[in-house]
This record gives sequence, C-alpha cells and structure tokens, in this order.
Amino acid sequence: MGVALAELTIRAQRYRARHPGQGIDRAWLLRFAGKLTDRGELLDDYRCYIMGCGQRNKRRDHIVIHVGAHVDQRRFSCSECSQRFLRKNECKRHEATHTGARPHHCEECGRTYVRKDLLKRHVKRIHGLEKGTRGAGPYRKKARTG
Repeated sequence: MGVALAELTIRAQRYRARHPGQGIDRAWLLRFAGKLTDRGELLDDYRCYIMGCGQRNKRRDHIVIHVGAHVDQRRFSCSECSQRFLRKNECKRHEATHTGARPHHCEECGRTYVRKDLLKRHVKRIHGLEKGTRGAGPYRKKARTG
C-alpha cells in the first residue's frame, strides 16, 4: 500500500487542472494518509502513504497537512510578500517580521527579537542561561549534567 511521490505529483497536477484557482481538497489529500500498514494492518497513528516517507502522527489533520507538503499545498500566504505556508500559525509568525517591532529583549545584553522563541534560543546559546527562578533576573545558569 502506498503511492510513489512522482505518481502523487502527477495526480495533484491533474487535480489542479480540473479545479483551477483552488487549493487541493482535504478529502483528496486524505486518500494518501491513514491508519493502515503496507500489509493492511491497523495502526494507532495516522501515517503518510507516500512510498519512502515514514511520517506518522496521532492527529489526522496534522498528517493531512504533511501530505499536502508533498505536493506543495501551501494554503496560507503572507499579506505583505508572496511567501506561502502550510499552516496558519507559521504564516502569522512570519507576518510579524514585516512590522519592524522587536518586543522581546534580552535582560543580559539588551538585544531585541521579533519572536519570543528567538530570544529564548539567544539566551540559551549566548549566555548559557535558562528561564528559572534563581539567580539574577528571570534567568539562571543552566545546571551541568555529567
């Protein structure tokens, strides 16, 4: 059970030719994901039926988005530029980069960031600190292990 990526691409091109100007339908994408193994045995997780792809997920909607990625199904587009995204939250996160606002700042060195996750990565990598309750400010030295 499975379909080659090249075959999926051809099927997606046919679908788009029959439905110009529309995204690929969710029901169509669901045909390429499910809870069966190659031998037809039932799985606990959903899996991608594209040959060579081992992607699995407990949530059906996540695996459908994944299958859409195989055929470049990016439904969400940035309102400022032409970049397109698989998920709405990815698009919104990207759109925030266009505002110029940098609301997240490092209390150690003052650098500012567009997103909180980028500040957290900076603090961990550059200062070797993690969010906590001890030490100066809201950060503390990471405990050494080993």
